[in-house]
Amino acid sequence: MDPEVALSGLRFAYQELEREVVRALDTQLGDAQQLAIPQSRAMALLQYINTHQHLIPTQEELVASQQSIQNMIHDLDEGCHLSLDPAPNDATIITASAMRLGRRGRPRIEINLEVLEYSLNLRGPYRLAPTFGCSARTIRRRALESGISDPGQPVYTRIENLDGTLNLVYTAPNRIYSEISDEQLLQLVASGLAIFPHFGRRLMDGYLKSLGYTVMRDRIRWALEEIRGAPAVFGSRPIRRIPYRVPGPNSLWHHDGQHGLIRYKMVIHMFVDGFSRLVTAIQVNNNNRAGTVLELFHAARSIYGTPSRIRGDHGVENIGVAAWMEDNQGHGRGSYIFGRSVHNTRVERMWFDVTEAFGFKWRLFFHNLEIYHNLQPDLETHLWLLHYLFLEAINADALKWMEAWNSHTMTLPDQPSRSPRDMWFFGMIEAGSRGLNTIQEECDETALEDIQAYGIDWDGIDQANMVEHAPNPEEEEEVVVDEPTNIHQDSLEQFMCERLNQLQLDWESCDMIVRRTWWEAGIQLLNEWCRFHNLEVL
Repeated sequence: MDPEVALSGLRFAYQELEREVVRALDTQLGDAQQLAIPQSRAMALLQYINTHQHLIPTQEELVASQQSIQNMIHDLDEGCHLSLDPAPNDATIITASAMRLGRRGRPRIEINLEVLEYSLNLRGPYRLAPTFGCSARTIRRRALESGISDPGQPVYTRIENLDGTLNLVYTAPNRIYSEISDEQLLQLVASGLAIFPHFGRRLMDGYLKSLGYTVMRDRIRWALEEIRGAPAVFGSRPIRRIPYRVPGPNSLWHHDGQHGLIRYKMVIHMFVDGFSRLVTAIQVNNNNRAGTVLELFHAARSIYGTPSRIRGDHGVENIGVAAWMEDNQGHGRGSYIFGRSVHNTRVERMWFDVTEAFGFKWRLFFHNLEIYHNLQPDLETHLWLLHYLFLEAINADALKWMEAWNSHTMTLPDQPSRSPRDMWFFGMIEAGSRGLNTIQEECDETALEDIQAYGIDWDGIDQANMVEHAPNPEEEEEVVVDEPTNIHQDSLEQFMCERLNQLQLDWESCDMIVRRTWWEAGIQLLNEWCRFHNLEVL
């Protein structure tokens, strides 16, 4: 090979390696598996340079390139033990402490009872032992002493035989399940399927837990088969979760809006914590104004704290959240990361679950109203009536889905199955609590040169089907949604409220056939109101 061509290729390989190392150190701190990839390439390039020293024209360039690559390898090795978003030093949640009582022996372990009570709703004493730094027996003892848990049955029961001898019968510990009859369970599962027709066993388990019921898996499976029939031999293939890493809860939230009901001027907005997949907020709105999305964000902050960063797309509805994050969490650090939807897969994937759970149900319902019941979505009055009758019900479904999602257990690689609520709560304890008390007062983190790469599923970034599914928003037209206007809204709302309350309709029902009667009654009253105001009746 021509030495000049070989030298040019060597210099190009060095420049590419330098860019890859900078990006890895900016976005993958603490992820030894990801950092090992550029590290191995750096070692290979260093070995090649040592073997082909004759290609480099000067000794100074040779020494500089060797030293630079060695520094890259060292920095990558150090980066395995650092965090991109370190938790504040004073943000540790105290789970237990040792207390000396003035007696001989080991100090008494005092456990934070508030943390213990919430933790026992998510895990058993055995899995809580590492979190509290004591034995499972100590956790059970403190739970009994404080009244958090009730005493269980004796481990052994003495049974006296007819001949006077005694037998010790071992009582196996059982998980505490809700005392609920088969008939009650069928009613609960049926009510859940009425709202979420496509829920499987895991999400139905999460739905029941959100209602305060803990039911055995076999009983849930039995109830689903009783109501819906036996499942197909091969169920739906689960979505393969691509490796993803952020330091902890509230390090990065993902935010997006979904336009599945855009024909009816309804937009679903959602915020998701990247570390735990916890849905921190979801709401169906009749507009996608920046102020509406900002209000939803502040509502989520009041419950779960302030994220260090947020990733979203270039939609105009995100401007308010982006401006607030930049002003309060710091400029120049990527407080709000704009990017393509393919980079926001943490929340993009969840739109499939939202659509399957309740989105498709409502879209089909509205479509049937168009075909059979005179809904005309191009009329402002019809859209107003649609929102007046159903927007609150859709949001109720969204909140129930959020509670079910956050409570359902997920199969995770190389670790036990856990729920998003479990991962968020114990992530706060084990990885450090972020964003709970204050916002970012000062930017003490290194500015990220390639912040656009933070929080991306790197293994899936080049998948053609994902890229085609989520085109670049910078190349798309802006989608602006405003609530219905040009109607006498106050007068119409007062009229509807008074007249609908006089009708004996079941406003609490989740049955879509019953909800159809709401529209039938509403459209008749709307036509009556239009005639009174000399408006066109359709």
